[in-house]
Amino acid sequence: MKLKPNPNLLYLLAIIGVIGTTILIDSLFIDTPKDVLKTQLTSLPAKPALPPIAKPITLAQNLTLPPIPQLNKHTTQQITEHTQQLTQVNEVDDKSQSLEEHNYKRAQAIVTKTQEAEAIGQHLDTMSSLNAEQLTLRFPPSRSATQIILQYMHNCVGIDIGAIKNNSLMRLSDKVSHESQILRLVSGEKTQKEIALLNAYAKGLSMVRIYPHSFDNTFAAHVFNTIGTASLTQLSGEYKLRGQKLSLTNISINQLPIKNDWLLANIQICRA
Repeated sequence: MKLKPNPNLLYLLAIIGVIGTTILIDSLFIDTPKDVLKTQLTSLPAKPALPPIAKPITLAQNLTLPPIPQLNKHTTQQITEHTQQLTQVNEVDDKSQSLEEHNYKRAQAIVTKTQEAEAIGQHLDTMSSLNAEQLTLRFPPSRSATQIILQYMHNCVGIDIGAIKNNSLMRLSDKVSHESQILRLVSGEKTQKEIALLNAYAKGLSMVRIYPHSFDNTFAAHVFNTIGTASLTQLSGEYKLRGQKLSLTNISINQLPIKNDWLLANIQICRA
Protein backbone atom coordinates (compact mmCIF):
# COMPACT_ATOMS: atom_id res chain seq x y z
CA MET A 1 0.00 0.00 0.00
CA LYS A 2 1.54 3.28 -1.09
CA LEU A 3 1.60 6.05 1.55
CA LYS A 4 0.73 9.56 0.51
CA PRO A 5 2.99 12.18 2.00
CA ASN A 6 1.43 14.45 4.52
CA PRO A 7 2.08 18.08 3.67
CA ASN A 8 1.85 19.23 7.27
CA LEU A 9 4.43 16.69 8.29
CA LEU A 10 6.82 17.80 5.58
CA TYR A 11 6.43 21.43 6.62
CA LEU A 12 7.14 20.50 10.20
CA LEU A 13 10.25 18.59 9.22
CA ALA A 14 11.50 21.57 7.18
CA ILE A 15 11.06 23.89 10.10
CA ILE A 16 12.94 21.48 12.38
CA GLY A 17 15.78 21.32 9.83
CA VAL A 18 16.10 25.09 9.67
CA ILE A 19 16.15 25.36 13.45
CA GLY A 20 18.82 22.68 13.74
CA THR A 21 20.99 24.32 11.15
CA THR A 22 20.76 27.63 12.99
CA ILE A 23 21.71 26.03 16.29
CA LEU A 24 24.71 24.36 14.65
CA ILE A 25 25.98 27.64 13.18
CA ASP A 26 25.61 29.40 16.56
CA SER A 27 27.60 26.71 18.29
CA LEU A 28 30.44 27.04 15.78
CA PHE A 29 30.82 30.86 15.55
CA ILE A 30 28.71 32.93 17.91
CA ASP A 31 29.42 30.92 21.06
CA THR A 32 33.23 30.89 20.64
CA PRO A 33 34.87 31.08 24.11
CA LYS A 34 36.21 34.52 25.13
CA ASP A 35 39.80 33.33 25.52
CA VAL A 36 39.76 31.84 22.04
CA LEU A 37 38.35 35.09 20.63
CA LYS A 38 41.01 37.10 22.45
CA THR A 39 43.71 34.84 21.03
CA GLN A 40 42.37 35.37 17.57
CA LEU A 41 42.28 39.14 18.01
CA THR A 42 45.83 39.40 19.38
CA SER A 43 47.19 37.25 16.63
CA LEU A 44 46.03 39.75 14.05
CA PRO A 45 48.80 41.95 12.55
CA ALA A 46 49.21 45.38 14.17
CA LYS A 47 47.67 48.35 12.43
CA PRO A 48 50.38 50.28 10.62
CA ALA A 49 51.18 53.70 12.22
CA LEU A 50 50.17 56.60 10.10
CA PRO A 51 52.70 59.45 9.62
CA PRO A 52 51.90 62.53 11.74
CA ILE A 53 50.04 65.23 10.01
CA ALA A 54 52.24 68.29 9.55
CA LYS A 55 50.97 71.27 11.55
CA PRO A 56 51.41 74.84 10.44
CA ILE A 57 54.33 76.74 12.08
CA THR A 58 53.12 79.16 14.73
CA LEU A 59 54.63 82.46 15.81
CA ALA A 60 57.29 82.52 18.53
CA GLN A 61 55.07 84.21 21.05
CA ASN A 62 52.71 81.21 20.92
CA LEU A 63 55.46 78.76 21.82
CA THR A 64 55.96 77.58 25.38
CA LEU A 65 59.70 77.87 26.13
CA PRO A 66 61.58 76.60 29.18
CA PRO A 67 62.67 79.27 31.69
CA ILE A 68 65.99 81.04 31.07
CA PRO A 69 68.74 79.27 33.03
CA GLN A 70 70.21 81.31 35.87
CA LEU A 71 73.94 82.02 35.56
CA ASN A 72 76.00 81.81 38.70
CA LYS A 73 78.77 84.27 39.45
CA HIS A 74 81.51 81.99 38.19
CA THR A 75 79.81 81.37 34.86
CA THR A 76 79.08 85.04 34.34
CA GLN A 77 82.71 85.88 35.04
CA GLN A 78 83.87 83.36 32.44
CA ILE A 79 81.53 84.80 29.83
CA THR A 80 82.64 88.33 30.61
CA GLU A 81 86.34 87.47 30.42
CA HIS A 82 85.86 85.64 27.18
CA THR A 83 84.00 88.57 25.66
CA GLN A 84 86.72 90.99 26.73
CA GLN A 85 89.41 88.77 25.25
CA LEU A 86 87.59 88.56 21.93
CA THR A 87 87.12 92.31 21.90
CA GLN A 88 90.82 92.87 22.49
CA VAL A 89 91.80 90.48 19.71
CA ASN A 90 89.38 92.13 17.30
CA GLU A 91 90.74 95.56 18.11
CA VAL A 92 94.29 94.41 17.42
CA ASP A 93 93.30 92.76 14.13
CA ASP A 94 91.18 95.66 12.89
CA LYS A 95 93.48 98.46 14.04
CA SER A 96 96.96 97.04 13.68
CA GLN A 97 98.23 100.21 12.06
CA SER A 98 96.76 102.40 14.81
CA LEU A 99 98.26 100.09 17.42
CA GLU A 100 101.70 100.46 15.86
CA GLU A 101 101.31 104.22 15.89
CA HIS A 102 100.20 104.04 19.53
CA ASN A 103 103.25 101.96 20.47
CA TYR A 104 105.50 104.44 18.69
CA LYS A 105 103.97 107.38 20.54
CA ARG A 106 104.25 105.46 23.80
CA ALA A 107 107.94 104.80 23.15
CA GLN A 108 108.43 108.48 22.38
CA ALA A 109 106.67 109.38 25.64
CA ILE A 110 108.98 107.04 27.56
CA VAL A 111 111.97 108.71 25.96
CA THR A 112 110.52 112.11 26.87
CA LYS A 113 110.02 111.05 30.49
CA THR A 114 113.58 109.75 30.59
CA GLN A 115 114.94 112.98 29.19
CA GLU A 116 112.81 114.93 31.66
CA ALA A 117 114.19 112.93 34.58
CA GLU A 118 117.73 113.53 33.37
CA ALA A 119 117.09 117.27 33.03
CA ILE A 120 115.59 117.42 36.52
CA GLY A 121 118.65 115.62 37.87
CA GLN A 122 120.91 118.11 36.13
CA HIS A 123 118.98 121.02 37.64
CA LEU A 124 119.30 119.42 41.06
CA ASP A 125 123.07 119.13 40.59
CA THR A 126 123.22 122.76 39.50
CA MET A 127 121.25 123.89 42.57
CA SER A 128 123.76 122.14 44.82
CA SER A 129 126.64 123.97 43.13
CA LEU A 130 125.15 127.48 43.34
CA ASN A 131 126.48 129.79 46.02
CA ALA A 132 124.43 131.60 48.66
CA GLU A 133 123.89 134.63 46.43
CA GLN A 134 122.69 132.54 43.50
CA LEU A 135 120.38 130.28 45.55
CA THR A 136 118.42 132.07 48.28
CA LEU A 137 115.41 130.45 50.01
CA ARG A 138 113.94 132.84 52.56
CA PHE A 139 111.52 132.46 55.47
CA PRO A 140 108.80 135.06 56.13
CA PRO A 141 109.80 138.21 57.99
CA SER A 142 107.40 137.24 60.80
CA ARG A 143 109.13 135.19 63.47
CA SER A 144 105.93 133.34 64.40
CA ALA A 145 105.25 132.44 60.75
CA THR A 146 108.82 131.18 60.42
CA GLN A 147 108.47 129.03 63.54
CA ILE A 148 105.26 127.48 62.18
CA ILE A 149 106.95 126.67 58.85
CA LEU A 150 109.97 125.16 60.63
CA GLN A 151 107.69 122.98 62.76
CA TYR A 152 105.93 121.85 59.58
CA MET A 153 109.27 121.04 57.97
CA HIS A 154 110.42 119.00 60.95
CA ASN A 155 107.16 117.18 61.67
CA CYS A 156 105.69 116.82 58.17
CA VAL A 157 108.49 117.08 55.61
CA GLY A 158 110.85 115.31 57.99
CA ILE A 159 114.02 117.39 57.86
CA ASP A 160 117.12 116.80 59.98
CA ILE A 161 119.76 119.12 61.35
CA GLY A 162 123.53 118.80 61.41
CA ALA A 163 126.74 120.74 61.90
CA ILE A 164 129.84 121.30 59.83
CA LYS A 165 133.00 120.19 61.63
CA ASN A 166 136.39 120.10 59.93
CA ASN A 167 134.67 120.44 56.56
CA SER A 168 132.60 117.32 57.31
CA LEU A 169 128.91 116.85 58.15
CA MET A 170 127.99 115.77 61.66
CA ARG A 171 124.33 114.76 61.90
CA LEU A 172 122.44 115.77 65.02
CA SER A 173 119.19 113.97 64.13
CA ASP A 174 118.31 111.03 61.94
CA LYS A 175 114.88 111.14 60.30
CA VAL A 176 115.91 111.39 56.65
CA SER A 177 116.94 108.09 55.05
CA HIS A 178 117.67 109.52 51.57
CA GLU A 179 118.93 113.04 52.06
CA SER A 180 119.29 115.76 49.46
CA GLN A 181 122.75 116.83 48.36
CA ILE A 182 121.79 120.47 49.05
CA LEU A 183 122.64 121.56 52.59
CA ARG A 184 121.00 124.75 53.94
CA LEU A 185 123.35 126.81 56.06
CA VAL A 186 121.26 128.26 58.89
CA SER A 187 121.89 131.95 59.65
CA GLY A 188 118.53 133.00 61.01
CA GLU A 189 115.66 131.70 63.11
CA LYS A 190 115.97 128.34 64.84
CA THR A 191 113.52 126.19 66.78
CA GLN A 192 114.06 125.45 70.46
CA LYS A 193 114.87 121.81 69.65
CA GLU A 194 117.45 122.87 67.08
CA ILE A 195 119.09 125.20 69.60
CA ALA A 196 119.15 122.48 72.25
CA LEU A 197 120.76 119.92 69.94
CA LEU A 198 123.28 122.43 68.67
CA ASN A 199 124.29 123.47 72.21
CA ALA A 200 124.51 119.88 73.40
CA TYR A 201 126.53 118.34 70.58
CA ALA A 202 127.91 121.05 68.28
CA LYS A 203 128.24 124.27 70.24
CA GLY A 204 130.03 126.96 68.26
CA LEU A 205 129.72 125.06 64.96
CA SER A 206 127.81 126.13 61.85
CA MET A 207 124.36 124.54 61.72
CA VAL A 208 122.81 123.12 58.54
CA ARG A 209 119.39 121.70 57.72
CA ILE A 210 119.15 118.41 55.82
CA TYR A 211 116.12 117.88 53.56
CA PRO A 212 114.81 114.70 51.95
CA HIS A 213 115.89 114.12 48.37
CA SER A 214 112.26 114.03 47.24
CA PHE A 215 111.68 117.56 48.57
CA ASP A 216 114.50 119.11 46.59
CA ASN A 217 113.66 116.97 43.59
CA THR A 218 110.30 118.79 43.60
CA PHE A 219 112.23 122.05 43.47
CA ALA A 220 114.20 120.85 40.45
CA ALA A 221 110.99 119.65 38.74
CA HIS A 222 109.54 123.16 39.07
CA VAL A 223 112.73 124.55 37.58
CA PHE A 224 112.41 122.18 34.62
CA ASN A 225 108.76 123.10 34.10
CA THR A 226 109.76 126.76 34.04
CA ILE A 227 112.94 126.88 31.95
CA GLY A 228 113.10 123.40 30.44
CA THR A 229 116.64 122.27 29.74
CA ALA A 230 118.08 125.80 29.84
CA SER A 231 120.87 126.40 32.31
CA LEU A 232 119.93 127.49 35.83
CA THR A 233 121.99 130.42 37.01
CA GLN A 234 119.88 131.93 39.81
CA LEU A 235 116.93 130.97 42.00
CA SER A 236 115.31 132.75 44.93
CA GLY A 237 111.96 132.64 46.69
CA GLU A 238 110.15 132.78 50.00
CA TYR A 239 108.44 129.94 51.86
CA LYS A 240 104.68 130.23 52.45
CA LEU A 241 102.45 127.89 54.44
CA ARG A 242 98.67 127.80 53.91
CA GLY A 243 97.03 125.06 55.91
CA GLN A 244 99.06 121.94 55.14
CA LYS A 245 100.38 123.25 51.82
CA LEU A 246 103.93 124.54 51.75
CA SER A 247 104.77 126.67 48.72
CA LEU A 248 107.48 128.93 47.37
CA THR A 249 106.31 132.45 46.46
CA ASN A 250 107.93 135.65 45.15
CA ILE A 251 110.07 133.48 42.89
CA SER A 252 112.88 134.73 40.69
CA ILE A 253 114.63 132.33 38.32
CA ASN A 254 117.54 133.40 36.14
CA GLN A 255 116.82 136.98 37.25
CA LEU A 256 113.26 136.81 35.90
CA PRO A 257 110.21 137.01 38.22
CA ILE A 258 107.73 134.11 38.23
CA LYS A 259 104.05 134.94 38.73
CA ASN A 260 102.84 131.56 39.99
CA ASP A 261 103.76 129.90 43.28
CA TRP A 262 105.42 126.47 43.42
CA LEU A 263 103.76 123.82 45.58
CA LEU A 264 106.50 122.02 47.49
CA ALA A 265 104.54 119.79 49.92
CA ASN A 266 100.96 118.95 50.83
CA ILE A 267 101.21 116.57 53.80
CA GLN A 268 98.11 115.91 55.88
CA ILE A 269 99.51 113.46 58.45
CA CYS A 270 102.50 114.72 60.42
CA ARG A 271 104.53 113.65 63.44
CA ALA A 272 103.53 115.06 66.81
